[in-house]
Amino acid sequence: MLLRDWLVENNLTQDDFAQRIGVKRETVSHWCRGRCRPAPRRISKIISVTQGKVTLDDLQAAWERAQ
Repeated sequence: MLLRDWLVENNLTQDDFAQRIGVKRETVSHWCRGRCRPAPRRISKIISVTQGKVTLDDLQAAWERAQ
């Protein structure tokens, strides 16, 4: 599942999610649009907070689509 879709499904803003994982809202925006990849230490946090619904493959797919 794409991160942006997970946020919508869970009625969370990018700011809400950013606060949960300790990054800026802009960083979450970049991830959602595939403008950059999360750092390895953030990937496990994203997977944990989304309870495994957003995976490493999902994050990679968003980045590849944006290229």
